[in-house]
Amino acid sequence: MELAALQAMLNATMVETMLAEGGTVARVAGVRARPATFSFLSGGASNNALFLDLSIDYAGLTGLPDRLVLKAGRNVQGTARREAQFFAHVDPSAVPGVIRCYGRQWLADQDFGLLLLENAGEGLSYQGPDESHLHLYADALRVLANLHAWRWNDAALGSGDFVTDWDEAFIAFALDQAASALTALGDSNPVRADCADALDGLGPRLLARVGARPLCVTHGDAALWNFVMDASGERPVRLLDFQLWGVHPPAWDVAYMLYALWPTALRRAHVPGLLDVYLAQLETHGIDYGRDLERDLGLMVPGMIELTLANLALGLWPEERVRERLEWLADACEDV
Repeated sequence: MELAALQAMLNATMVETMLAEGGTVARVAGVRARPATFSFLSGGASNNALFLDLSIDYAGLTGLPDRLVLKAGRNVQGTARREAQFFAHVDPSAVPGVIRCYGRQWLADQDFGLLLLENAGEGLSYQGPDESHLHLYADALRVLANLHAWRWNDAALGSGDFVTDWDEAFIAFALDQAASALTALGDSNPVRADCADALDGLGPRLLARVGARPLCVTHGDAALWNFVMDASGERPVRLLDFQLWGVHPPAWDVAYMLYALWPTALRRAHVPGLLDVYLAQLETHGIDYGRDLERDLGLMVPGMIELTLANLALGLWPEERVRERLEWLADACEDV
């Protein structure tokens, strides 16, 4: 879709369709759209991205940012269905900090899709992590802990709609896929041997953990770009974009946010303190996960190598970014 046509369509239809749940949009003050690359925390960029800076007046809604960034992309219909399944079970008011992504289905129907809503504070969520972002990660981890606490160790986890993705066949497939991707990377440029060492023997260890407790409902893509954050700090942090939710050990989300996406030196300096923030928030729900978190990170961090290689195999992350993250994860495996 041409940029001008997209802008005209948004101006014409946003009032009626953008926020179908919980209220209406009084008016759209203006839509400014510009093509752009989409920078992630690692400094990479995705293709076919589009930033739309919206200035919106709301009627009947509270707690959402005044200015949003919409990331347009493909393959949204399936993710919308997956997120709908999540919210069939979750009342957002029951989990502090969780919100639904308004307008997703309508935008999915337009064939360019809404992948996420963010505040437009200078690309806040898409810069590489540094010391100035630590308070944002702390706030995000508190919200993540609230989600994990929601069904912590619930007897229903592992069955029905809450069945875990993990079983012997899936783990074997995932690790075989990772090994093939690692070999392919090595054919063009050697990859650190300790990445392969971390995957070796991981399957039986992961399988042994599947039926063990604690389990919780995990977000599945708990990166800072899936949190709504107000640069001024006046509005609460919110977590959204639940199409990859699942049932896993709580450390799965923690390993992704703080180990798969952080450079080694920065992680070693600051992640221990951020883990304390996460554990302290769990304690407000009466949950003590300290000792088990250390055990689970020893499994989940190597699991991030598999996830990183899977994203390469699926064409979701470019080779340069994958190599960078494998370096970070090889160091992280030594540390955990």
